[in-house]
Amino acid sequence: MKTVWMGLVACGALGLAAQAQAQTCAHMFRNVNFGGDGVVAQDGDLVANIGSRWNDRVSSVTVEEDCFLQVYENVNFGGETTVLVSDVPDLMDWKNRISSYECICNSPGPPPRR
Repeated sequence: MKTVWMGLVACGALGLAAQAQAQTCAHMFRNVNFGGDGVVAQDGDLVANIGSRWNDRVSSVTVEEDCFLQVYENVNFGGETTVLVSDVPDLMDWKNRISSYECICNSPGPPPRR
């Protein structure tokens, strides 16, 4: 009985660990060419306010295969928006404009416009 119980506890712990491992969707960087500090976006992230540390401070982005990063000019998914589907070493017109975002992987298309 003790062995069965320990096995159930171990299986439960492994299940929780698997749930805790989210898939990386994208990385956003402070500087062009993927330099400086970075922030990771996980699959399924819906971030209405990127926060004062990152608001209007993203300059380059890497996007994982089969993922979409939709970025917004304002908090709460407002203002202009664009969808990124691949690495962008210099966001140019979008540099230092991102205030909110959503990231989705393994979807048949980009996230819908909010």
